[in-house]
Amino acid sequence: MSMSAAAFFAGFVLDRDSGEPAYHQLEEWLTGRIRSGELPAGTALPPEREIASTLGISRMTVRQALDRPVRDGLLVRNRGAGTSVGRPMLVGERGRLGGISDVVARQGRDSVTRVLSLDELEPPRDIARELGLDAASPALRLRRMRRVDGEPFSLETSWLHPIACARIADIDLNGRSLFEALTNDCSLDLTEARESVTATTLDPFEADQLTLSPGAPAFRVRRTTLADGDVIEVVSSVIRADRFSFEASIQRTDTDPYRPTPQLAQETL
Repeated sequence: MSMSAAAFFAGFVLDRDSGEPAYHQLEEWLTGRIRSGELPAGTALPPEREIASTLGISRMTVRQALDRPVRDGLLVRNRGAGTSVGRPMLVGERGRLGGISDVVARQGRDSVTRVLSLDELEPPRDIARELGLDAASPALRLRRMRRVDGEPFSLETSWLHPIACARIADIDLNGRSLFEALTNDCSLDLTEARESVTATTLDPFEADQLTLSPGAPAFRVRRTTLADGDVIEVVSSVIRADRFSFEASIQRTDTDPYRPTPQLAQETL
């Protein structure tokens, strides 16, 4: 049961003279409390009508304030049960070799993968080239669906080198990290990966698997993994954009522009 709107919004003050739209002030206040952890996952918001009455704004303004947090996954509208705080997004750190299983484990979330299919067939030409295979040579194609905290999260299609990864065909990968299986069961020393991220939208099959509408926004992550300099896996993952974000640590290098000259830096001191 949610607390009253008066208690829930006790710390919110609407500045009607600022020129900033009321919906934006309310949206920023809610977003700040959610991101800070003051409103944990599962916290129920008061009904929209009660919020509007308490704050002296229209119900349309309240709904407008909630729209973006809902799109960003910070809030969840539950049919017949009102609006509540969603689970925090998973944050993928660029530059780490481990896959999504590693991201999930480090952030203390529950992840389960289910194998949809494992076939031996001819890969697309670009993937065959990356794997160093001759034309018409088969590769292993593994398709999996991942759930995080019980919700559909991603679809993964991995193309694996048929010789280096031959043992994968005999391993039950349901619920297992592929990275871990390649390391321990196939005795591969995974040393390097190249990764690209693009924005995309879900096709009907992807949307059905992830329980979203066709055209919903998503990330498409393509990763090429190497063992001792040889490509052994090319994977394409489609990840829900409302449940995942990427983070990178950036440092200035010696070749970056606009570095202060030593003389000016010394004069400043």
